[in-house]
Amino acid sequence: AVPAAARAAAPGAAPSAAPAAAARQNTDKVPAYLKRRQAEAAEERRLDAQPRPVVAPPGYRRVPEAERLGTLDVLAQRRAEAEGKLRLLPMRIETPAQRRREKEAQEQLANLERLVDMFNNVHVFVPADAEPLASRGAPADVAPASLEAAVGPRPPALRQGLPLL
Repeated sequence: AVPAAARAAAPGAAPSAAPAAAARQNTDKVPAYLKRRQAEAAEERRLDAQPRPVVAPPGYRRVPEAERLGTLDVLAQRRAEAEGKLRLLPMRIETPAQRRREKEAQEQLANLERLVDMFNNVHVFVPADAEPLASRGAPADVAPASLEAAVGPRPPALRQGLPLL
């Protein structure tokens, strides 16, 4: 596609410089629509850089930082208990009951790992009607009552928390 002005000129002559000079006059100016688009893009980048407020989904609540940290402490205690149960199993698992206890301990440990991963996030959402995990009794709090029911009542010195001599 050769311009008509170039075709009209002699075959050996150089093309006219007048049309090119006219095109170069407007090169210093940025069109208004490009300026407007650049301003919009800058505003979008500024808004994206600002932190957005975190809003809980409907039916959920955001866990406060103190509750989140307390829950992590409780989960660490429960994890230590689950690992202790796993360590108490014999090295050689032979009976179905031992296999069941091993499977239960491993499932409990995997579940605790998922909970710890979830509560390690900065923003944690739980159902709105869920009570804090830290306020629930840990399994260690329930064990003495079940032990007492299985073995019998503890001596008075132990009930009061005094050491036996």
